[in-house]
Amino acid sequence: MIEKQLAYIELGLQAWALWCFNKGPRLVLAISLFALFALAYALTHLQVNSDAKNLINPELPYRVAEDTYNRAFPDQEETLLVVVTADTETDADNASKVLTEALKESPVIKSIFAPTVHPFFEKNGLLYQDTNSLDQTLANLNQTAPLIRELGKDPSLSQLFASLSKAEENIENSGIPRGNIDRFYGEIAHVMHAVREGRDAKLDWQRILDGRNKDETERFRGRVKRLITITPKFDFDTLNPAKQVFETVQRSVQEIKDRGEFDNLEIGITGTQALRSEELQSVTKGITFALITSLIMVAGLLLTALRSPRMTGVAVLILLMSVSFSLAFAAAVLEPLNLVSVAFVVLLIGLGIDFVIHLTMDILDRMSDGKERAEALRLALHDIGPALFLAVVTTVLAFLSFVPTDFQGMAQLGIISSAGVIIAFIVTITIVPAALPLLPQPKKRLVGKSIISLPSLPLRSIRWLVCLGTVAAIPFSAQIYFDSNPMSMRDPTSPSVVTYLGLSDNPDTTPYRVNALVENHEEALGIVELAEAHPLIERVITLARFVPEDQDEKLELIDFASEQLLNDLENNRNVSSEINLEANVAKLMEAIKAYPSGTPAGRLHEELAVMNESHLAAYHTAILDDWVTIVERLTKRLTPDFVQLDTLPDALSDRYVSHNGKIRIEFVPAKDAANTEDRKAFVAATREFVPAVSGPPQIYIESAKVISRSMLEAGALAVILVTILLGFVVRKASLIIIVLLPLGMAAILTGAVAFLIDQPLNFSNVIALPLLIGLGVDSGIHLAVRRRKQNAENGAIYKTSTPKAVAYSAMTTIVAFGSLATSAHRGTASMGIMLALSIACILITTITLIPGWSDYLHARKHKVTKK
Repeated sequence: MIEKQLAYIELGLQAWALWCFNKGPRLVLAISLFALFALAYALTHLQVNSDAKNLINPELPYRVAEDTYNRAFPDQEETLLVVVTADTETDADNASKVLTEALKESPVIKSIFAPTVHPFFEKNGLLYQDTNSLDQTLANLNQTAPLIRELGKDPSLSQLFASLSKAEENIENSGIPRGNIDRFYGEIAHVMHAVREGRDAKLDWQRILDGRNKDETERFRGRVKRLITITPKFDFDTLNPAKQVFETVQRSVQEIKDRGEFDNLEIGITGTQALRSEELQSVTKGITFALITSLIMVAGLLLTALRSPRMTGVAVLILLMSVSFSLAFAAAVLEPLNLVSVAFVVLLIGLGIDFVIHLTMDILDRMSDGKERAEALRLALHDIGPALFLAVVTTVLAFLSFVPTDFQGMAQLGIISSAGVIIAFIVTITIVPAALPLLPQPKKRLVGKSIISLPSLPLRSIRWLVCLGTVAAIPFSAQIYFDSNPMSMRDPTSPSVVTYLGLSDNPDTTPYRVNALVENHEEALGIVELAEAHPLIERVITLARFVPEDQDEKLELIDFASEQLLNDLENNRNVSSEINLEANVAKLMEAIKAYPSGTPAGRLHEELAVMNESHLAAYHTAILDDWVTIVERLTKRLTPDFVQLDTLPDALSDRYVSHNGKIRIEFVPAKDAANTEDRKAFVAATREFVPAVSGPPQIYIESAKVISRSMLEAGALAVILVTILLGFVVRKASLIIIVLLPLGMAAILTGAVAFLIDQPLNFSNVIALPLLIGLGVDSGIHLAVRRRKQNAENGAIYKTSTPKAVAYSAMTTIVAFGSLATSAHRGTASMGIMLALSIACILITTITLIPGWSDYLHARKHKVTKK
């Protein structure tokens, strides 16, 4: 008999509870003070690490490859990436230079690298164009030389319009091709129109002179981005080593914006530390809000369930004590919490309140029937004490099943949640009896005739509906997938995330790159030759790639084309004068009046027609403000040096040659590696050339495999351990099946609903699996064991407190985790959604199926006995 097998557990619980009852309120006060000390310890010692890579076993091959790369290039692991975005190349470069100068002397910055404004690339940039592009650039510069020459003498609107009208009137002899003139017309018209409407705009001289626009009538493609890589110095004596660095960069960025020197300037900060810092804030804020909200809502549900403000207060006190002791345990025993295990605080509210609800509802019901407090406590533990104890053990086993897996984030959650469940049970079985003397006698039973009106509800039909619904859900549940991209979990409105995602769709800036290490440059060049022919690889970058090809030919082209142009630039007087502006405007309007509206010349004619004196200063700033800078940059670009491997700047060499001589190879994807399938194909392509690779795409793919495998291993282990325990204690195969089968059905229903609402699994919400096993088994044990103890007519269990306690326990858990769904952090929100779904499905399957199946087996047993 089950009663005999659980007798020792029952007697032990009764003895402890009666001892606590005799100690009374003094014991409550003593433990409350102890809980305050535990909370103070936790608040001063507990830490959280938001680095997603620490969720996985570091001994796995892909983690070893990642660690090898990080040790070879330690300065690249924790960099900040500043993204400067502006309307023009000149503004983007100037802002980058100002920011670089502001930060390079900071004591918290180890190094800073801004390629486009680095003196080496400013001087030798033209050598990095292919020969044909360079030839076209130089040709375009020479074709616009007459305008450069005239404008250099007098950089004014008057001189610009005079030069354009002169070129238009004598198009064949001006030396400026039709396309170049139309390019000027279109861009000047666009800028003047923007100024007239009160919008910020600037003429992008750099791209005009280079001839880089889509065609004669369209604006340039998008805004200009510049990347600045910062290697910080961290203060590891503080809880947040990156805080000071991050704040320093943010302060410098804000100062540049406040100066207002650059139109439409945007400066974003991203990178490992920026993402981690903002994610930690987002997670902490979400968990804090969920904790407060869930406590309030759980208290409301408890008041409804228990109908006793004092007992509700005791229940909330038990929750707070359990959380305090569990936090202290985590601070004392575990390493910093991770993005998964940090959710245990809210998890504990859902699981810990389970014991309180079951025990207090049964005690209060017996007290309402006239039983004395001590007798009500003893009888309650007789009926539900063994089930409570079994629920603790099975929940602990379910959580500990993740410990042997490679998913260390869930392993840590398993340890702390297991400890939390044990702590919550001990606190409950201690404080509830001790607080009973403080409670008034209930005036009304909590459970009336039945919580389900049997005549009005077709229970058999409902059970069949649940079973058929589970079968129909199987194809949908099988399609749920794991989203291994950490960016999918982060707050999409977070500045670092917005900046990061803005880089992803461009091969020049995408962070979805794969790295590999080889022994020497010769080996690297061999891989480059083969890999760049692969359709899934856009380009392969090594240090040798920064030695320009065909330098002799390019230097000869530059030398030949720039002689006269350099002379014009050197003789540039840069003295602006708006003499004869009105006449020159009229002259240009006359020269282009024949062009139809909509053409570049036609649009410029329309703008000149409405030009007035109030806009002159703004026109001059928008069109000519960057002229001096352009002249300086052109002069540098037209005098490059011959580049060799050993003349490349250290700031670049250190990024591709490690301190121990290893050569870095960087693979850039041809497709959007943010897409899961494209990412898998890209990583597979790189591994054709180098077996051991690292980088975000590889991490995302391998971590998904690890977590999927860990979920299956942990789920199977949890079911095996729980089954063994139930078999040892219960020794009834039918009862084991009754407890476990609804759990599997709930898992299928949860997966199907998650698929239909497009909620994939991720690093955060996989805690739904152990919770589903733990709480599902708990509910099943409560119902099945209580049904066996009733040993009465069908439906008798519904007249006890257990089904109502199971329902309220599930509702409080749904409320606790539903509050997480409002978090801005998508990982935390998805956790709340999945957990609320799983608990709802468990409630449906257990409360509808287990009592009915138990009644069926009971009736069948008695039928066989009578025969």
